[in-house]
Amino acid sequence: MILDKQADSSFYNWNDNLSTMACGAVIENMRIALEGRGLAHTIETFPEGEDSSVLARITLGQSTQMHEIGAIHSLESAIWRRHTNTLDFNSDPLTDAQKKRLFDSLESASGIKLYLLEKESEKHKAFLAASCAEQVRFARKDLHRHLHSLIRWTEVDAETDKTGLTLPSMGACGIGETFFRITRTWPVMKVMNLFGAYKSQASRACMGLLHCSAVGLLSVKQGGKTGLLEAGRQMQRLWLTTTALGLDLQPHTSLTLFNWAWHSGGADLYTPWEQRILRKAFQLYCEAFPEITDNASESGIFLFRVGQGPAVRGYTLRKDVSQLMLKASV
Repeated sequence: MILDKQADSSFYNWNDNLSTMACGAVIENMRIALEGRGLAHTIETFPEGEDSSVLARITLGQSTQMHEIGAIHSLESAIWRRHTNTLDFNSDPLTDAQKKRLFDSLESASGIKLYLLEKESEKHKAFLAASCAEQVRFARKDLHRHLHSLIRWTEVDAETDKTGLTLPSMGACGIGETFFRITRTWPVMKVMNLFGAYKSQASRACMGLLHCSAVGLLSVKQGGKTGLLEAGRQMQRLWLTTTALGLDLQPHTSLTLFNWAWHSGGADLYTPWEQRILRKAFQLYCEAFPEITDNASESGIFLFRVGQGPAVRGYTLRKDVSQLMLKASV
């Protein structure tokens, strides 16, 4: 598996952090599918070192006996149903059985931990932290342009390249859809930000954290690309398990990715104004998750909400497999 460093050069994907996690999710998809079909395999991560764009080498062997237990098969079928749901969830508590399945989905040797906030007061703290960090996303010109470069405004455009978001898949309707269309150009958004749009939109984007069964956080002990790749693998196992349970999930990654970049040498990439905003966000973040502090041995990497939501109106389309394959040179 080779990371395409040209696929996303946005600040949001600083140092390819987000792409590395996404590749980890793909590796886990492949592993689950191979196990479900009884195909022997070995997975070697970073076979040429962390500085290489080669993230993994997967070697197939002879077929083994097919699995008869449904756990692997349920995750495999969930691969094709997994999606983001940005709509309001109900706040019914997770059952003990559901929580056990979520915690058990993580492999103990991975070094990845799961935290769940279920009390309303705890979820409110997470909302305050996430919405504070989101202000930076709405106030930055480069992040605004990157987001809008990914939006496909018609079904024809979405089908043509399958590389972007659609308004239905983003859950944008009514006022939300109107706002996205009005602010397609940065000059318009810049003017609206003078009247506080970056604050109101940041709050709106994170409102779902108040409407869910639980707010979750995955943390990683091992830093660097190895930790990110493993976090992506365990994130996928968690998300697929959520899907298999009939629950919905929505990531809220601005806070965790900004924090990861900050503590990985990227603090100077933020303007003084952004640094002030993020210092406040990180303080609120530590209040919501006391286990994640500047001096802790673990770092939060994936913030999300989970619960039961209504059916989504649309999905982000998947690329054809042929678009992701490279011809090997002989």
